[in-house]
Amino acid sequence: ASRAALIHAPQAPRRSPASGTAPRSGLLFDTSLSWQRDEDTTILLTVARDFDTTPFDEMVMRFELGLEARRQLHDKWVIAARGWHVASRFSGWSGPRKDDVYNGRLSADYQLTRRFKAEAGVTYTWSESTRRIADYDRLVVGAGVVATF
Repeated sequence: ASRAALIHAPQAPRRSPASGTAPRSGLLFDTSLSWQRDEDTTILLTVARDFDTTPFDEMVMRFELGLEARRQLHDKWVIAARGWHVASRFSGWSGPRKDDVYNGRLSADYQLTRRFKAEAGVTYTWSESTRRIADYDRLVVGAGVVATF
């Protein structure tokens, strides 16, 4: 199943006279393309672009590109690998800023019952920014149980 949304609209988020940030216009989109390679494997490509206003009243334009592969193993196991990049451009009272964030995730889910599944995953994030405070890398390991009602 594929889906796409394409919108051209002037973006007019809340604006403060202090920021001097003018509203922008442009092409906003949120698109995903899913390919069922075989009965057990799905590949998903996502592309999105949007505008927003930060809590500090700065304008931010984001572009995201992601690729995910999911594989059903037996009846109860699902493994997935996902990589995505988010490019953000900020403008406002603090001056221009550019962030590039690269992410990778590996995960596994095990269906315990019809309503409960156990999941575990590891995510690595590497952020590059024109502001030192936003330059970082992070490794997150997690596990949990999900209930669906």
